[in-house]
Amino acid sequence: MGHTSFGLTNSPTSGWMTGSLFSKVLEHVQKHTKCSKQDRIVILLDNHECHCTLEAAILARDHGITLVTFPPHCTHRLQSLDVAVMGPFKTILAVAQIDWLNSNPGKTLTIYNLADVANTAYSSSFSIKNITSGFCKPNI
Repeated sequence: MGHTSFGLTNSPTSGWMTGSLFSKVLEHVQKHTKCSKQDRIVILLDNHECHCTLEAAILARDHGITLVTFPPHCTHRLQSLDVAVMGPFKTILAVAQIDWLNSNPGKTLTIYNLADVANTAYSSSFSIKNITSGFCKPNI
């Protein structure tokens, strides 16, 4: 599975997730999961204000997406991707970035080649085994 097969990129000027960007993420998830009111999915996430907009709630309701938010200051204990996937992803990505820089002396790693570098880390860390184990560790 290539990094462009289902990815979504968007960079708000603040660098932080926004309500309108989160709605685009929900639309993207719906498009690629084909979820509906008859074939629902659950998304586990923190309770950041951008996840709790009226627009997101309506979009989720209309497309069979159940949003389950965690209480503040406990995602490190409950959020399965933080527990089992993002840690390995960050570690592998750091190594892949160093490898790229060593293989391309004098060049700067930019947003134009970061997706290829991140694909290595993504392929290794976003495995079914890691994702499944993430639900076991926090007892979800």
